[in-house]
Amino acid sequence: MNQKSLISLTAAVAIAAAGLSASAESRPLHYRPTPDGTGAVTIDGTRKFIRGLYGAHTGFRIDCSDTPEFGVYLPRMGGNLLLTLPAGSCTATYTPGRMDYEQGGVTVEAQVLRSSDAALWRITNTTKQKQTVGVRFGGVAEKKFSREGDLGVDKPDCFDLKPEYCKGNIYNVGKDGVVTVEYGVKERKTISLVLPTDAHTLTDLPSYEGTITLKPGQTRYLALFPAGETPVTGKKLAALFDKAEAERAGLASALTINTPDPWLNPIGGALSVAADGIWSGEAWLHGSIGWRTPHLGWRGAYAGDALGLHDRALTHFRTYAANQITDIPPVFEHPRQDSVLNLARSEKRWGTPMYSNGYICRRPGKKDEMSHYDMNLVYADALLRHFRHTADTAAMRELFPVVKLHLDWEKRNFDPDGDHLYDAYCCIWASDALYYSGGSVTHSSAYNMLANSIAADVAEAIGENPAPYRAEAEAIGRAIDSVLWMDSRGHWAEFKDYGPDGRLHPAAALWTVYHAIDSEVADPFRNYAATVYVDRNIPHIPVEADGVDEDLYTLSTTCWKPYSWSINNVAIAEVMHTALAYWQAGRPDEAFKLMKGTVIDNMYVGASPLNFGQISQYDAARGECYRDFADPIGVWSRAITEGLYGIRPARIGSDPRVDVIPGFPSGWNEASITLPDIAYSFTRQGDTDTYVIDNRYPAGTKLRLTVPASALGKVEIDGKEAPATAVATSIGEPRISIDITKPGKSTVTLRRDKPVKGTPTGNGRKEGPVTFTEMAAGPLVWWEATVSDSEPLVKPLPADFTAVEGARCEPVRIDSAYNSSVTDIFRNSYLSPRPDVTTLQLPTQGVGEWCHPKLTVDIDDSGLRKLLADNGDTIVTPIGVPFSLPSEGRNIMFTTLWDNYPDSASVPLSGAASHIYLLMAGSVNHMQWGMESGMLKANYTDGTSTSLPLVNPLNWAPVEQDFFTDDHAYAQPGGAATPYRISFTDGRVSRNLLDEIAGFHVPIDPGMELGLTNGRNFPGGAGVLVDLPVDPSKELESLTLSTLGRDVVIGIMAITLQRP
Repeated sequence: MNQKSLISLTAAVAIAAAGLSASAESRPLHYRPTPDGTGAVTIDGTRKFIRGLYGAHTGFRIDCSDTPEFGVYLPRMGGNLLLTLPAGSCTATYTPGRMDYEQGGVTVEAQVLRSSDAALWRITNTTKQKQTVGVRFGGVAEKKFSREGDLGVDKPDCFDLKPEYCKGNIYNVGKDGVVTVEYGVKERKTISLVLPTDAHTLTDLPSYEGTITLKPGQTRYLALFPAGETPVTGKKLAALFDKAEAERAGLASALTINTPDPWLNPIGGALSVAADGIWSGEAWLHGSIGWRTPHLGWRGAYAGDALGLHDRALTHFRTYAANQITDIPPVFEHPRQDSVLNLARSEKRWGTPMYSNGYICRRPGKKDEMSHYDMNLVYADALLRHFRHTADTAAMRELFPVVKLHLDWEKRNFDPDGDHLYDAYCCIWASDALYYSGGSVTHSSAYNMLANSIAADVAEAIGENPAPYRAEAEAIGRAIDSVLWMDSRGHWAEFKDYGPDGRLHPAAALWTVYHAIDSEVADPFRNYAATVYVDRNIPHIPVEADGVDEDLYTLSTTCWKPYSWSINNVAIAEVMHTALAYWQAGRPDEAFKLMKGTVIDNMYVGASPLNFGQISQYDAARGECYRDFADPIGVWSRAITEGLYGIRPARIGSDPRVDVIPGFPSGWNEASITLPDIAYSFTRQGDTDTYVIDNRYPAGTKLRLTVPASALGKVEIDGKEAPATAVATSIGEPRISIDITKPGKSTVTLRRDKPVKGTPTGNGRKEGPVTFTEMAAGPLVWWEATVSDSEPLVKPLPADFTAVEGARCEPVRIDSAYNSSVTDIFRNSYLSPRPDVTTLQLPTQGVGEWCHPKLTVDIDDSGLRKLLADNGDTIVTPIGVPFSLPSEGRNIMFTTLWDNYPDSASVPLSGAASHIYLLMAGSVNHMQWGMESGMLKANYTDGTSTSLPLVNPLNWAPVEQDFFTDDHAYAQPGGAATPYRISFTDGRVSRNLLDEIAGFHVPIDPGMELGLTNGRNFPGGAGVLVDLPVDPSKELESLTLSTLGRDVVIGIMAITLQRP
């Protein structure tokens, strides 16, 4: 085993020992909702530094624990404050933006200011006896953590008081409890604390220790002010605490929700506070803690308009509008790939198609920087949705030039052939390791369709010509329908390979489905059918928590293997965007189950209360990580407002309005929401549904309320009968729409009569496995959906190696067919054919991806060769099949669509056989999951043949690594066994080879902290054993191997015939 592999396996042992697990078992709740529905509470918790309270948009925060111990981040390590309360059980309560504790009759309230940076604590003795509280502070190290001390990515003890953090700290204790600490290496700075202790000592670390004595009913205040802030004491400090609470309460009240489900009710305030945590003052950041850096793209920017923070949203859009390149024309033609990075991604050079007019630079004010993402696409999507929210024609006129230049840039770069289908160049959150090699991609095409559609509405609103944008939107829609929508399957393909002979990849990821639905690509019938694809083909992982007796689950983003970061993860934003798509597809009960599963998983079972984390604890690779991350915050904002409460502004276009389409679970009898733009409540009492709606939009804004009407009687607005229109495309139940044109409050009453009984009209429609039947009852029309069986994404293959008879096995020497050595596979340069466009693609060495363009793997078959040399060039596998191949010289017949080797090759055979057993080796990657990478064809002398496809992950696997397999995200299709692998180090054979070599179940990504793309790499590499059943009554003539898939290299090392 080489040193790198040993390091990787050592890391795996450490992670396995730490208990990293994504298994779907019942887990203890960490927090529960408070009885008043405003927060989350735990008793005698043990987790430390898990809930951030964010300051004045500078990065300053305090990290609260389950007990009153706090980490201070200035940014960088700003100290550890520990309060030791009287003995007793400790109750910790997170009310969005504040942490409260009670132990032994003493309460502690932890706060931060939002108008300037300060951390504040209020300690109160609620008992009738004198109480003593211990105070300890120290460790102002200015240490930079890897991810700013975030959950799951920095060490859990990073905010502990450690001797090394205390070096160079100089304490000065002054009047009124003011304590200053001087710190810093390159630059000396001073923080100030207010610690009103009755007695104190300075330890040798140094650190500060003291005690506070509290009389019955007495309150004392503590504070920490970072460098540059002036400390206050006494009554001013008490007033400052009241100011902090007023700021917190005002912030948390931006969004309030009330539902029958207590687990959901605190989320409104938590979301408002978390959104403030990702605001920098000029733009939305990528995260509130880890990745606290400005990004023009990804979905954090959705939070602004969804939460009614339109001024912040516009500031963000203006910040990045100023970063758009307008004076560098594209002077270089496609393709412009970076040769230093092995052609995996675009060359970073001004004047290329990518880095030229229209490109928007990622960091505000840094127009000389080139990033490797297409963040334009999501930025433009959020900007155009902003116009739907605000109908602000002044902002439209100001920013429409940015939109036009962006659309030109997208077209130039990602649809240069003009077929109206767009390549995707790392343009969504799940971009790392995702590459399409110039192909036609559903999610990027969908984004561009909606962008052009809304651009047409904007152009019309400001007096410009909408026709070019409308024409492009319609052309994209037609192209998606004709090329990427699969009629027989009832969903969109992930992508189509580049070129006229490109193959469709049917295994669509979550992002393909939800982006297409969210971008309004299809009608309700296709949207519904696409969600059925998710029901059946995306892994569902049960979410089970003690005391939560519901059938809940979460989703992985794909079922693809082998693993690479962002390709197959349980990511909170991805799950919530899918929930939003279910609401948009008219499936509220299923949408709510997804939301509720995420709530329990991330907000109550997880480490951080009411967290909007990035990755779920059910993720097999990373486990729970990050707190209050921008993508989940942005998508949660839309899922709550547009999904659960159905508030969907469309204030520009041919029918300007705000849709209100409540997405409540069918069993709810009440719910309410309050936003700056609108507030409404719903109640159901007896046979009456009542909606009280406060239209706070500008005068003239029409609301359209769409609600179920399965037992419709009379509809009234403010006590007067009102017209209602049946929704002709409603699926599952009849729905009606009611227009409300007046501003202010309106009361809509629906008096329900007997349940309607529909009869089929004779009209029907079929989308894949879903048959829709039109029903009618009086003026109501709707459609019932019936779901039938559908073909599997990956067709099952015959069980392999179930009939081995070693005595009948006869190795066949194929030395003359060899054209390479297996060790050459990643030493070659695969230069052609490649797309003639700028794209993300496989690096020239044949392994890795654009995030790891220089990655290579050393395949070392010396152990296997020695084993062969010691045994007369023959090995007998433990499953009874012998193979014969040379111990020296070439040892493989490679085929590939690259020009390096032929795309097919044959070896002569003779006689009859019942099975052809093969020792094979080659490459494959996650972008080829479920695809036929190659074909084995046994040719008979009578002109007939028997074929067997080589499919990742059924019987084809990458030479460098072993598949991770579990019962959920990484399950084998149809429950199939993993393929047999043979080690090039010692000839060992197993279906779980790496685990057998290591002696334990190796985690999916044990090399994460070492920067390895996949810690499940084999030492030396491993081949694949393949079983091709053949007709024993026929004479064999030859065996042909053909490569069908791009990116892959497939080779035969040895053949053995099992004679009849």
